[in-house]
Amino acid sequence: MRTDYGKNYPGLIASWERAWEEFIPFLAFDREIRRVIYTTNAIESLNYQLRKITKTRRLLRRRRRRRRHQAPLPRYPPHRRPPHRR
Repeated sequence: MRTDYGKNYPGLIASWERAWEEFIPFLAFDREIRRVIYTTNAIESLNYQLRKITKTRRLLRRRRRRRRHQAPLPRYPPHRRPPHRR
C-alpha cells in the first residue's frame, strides 16, 4: 500500500499508520458484527444530521412566534417624526 499510494497520497498513509493500532481489534470481529457496527455508525450519523436540522427549525419557529406576539414597533421614534403631510 505504501508503494502504491505513498507518492500520491502521503497524508493517507500517515493517517492509516496512526490509526492502525486502533483498527486491528476491529478486524477480530466476524463479518456480520462488523456490518452491524458500520450500520450503527451510519444510523448515528443520520440521527445527528436530523437532530441538527430539527433543532434549527425549532429555533426558527420560536423566533417567528415571538415576532407574532410582539407589539408592532412604531414607524418612527417620537422625537424623530417627520413633518405631517396634508
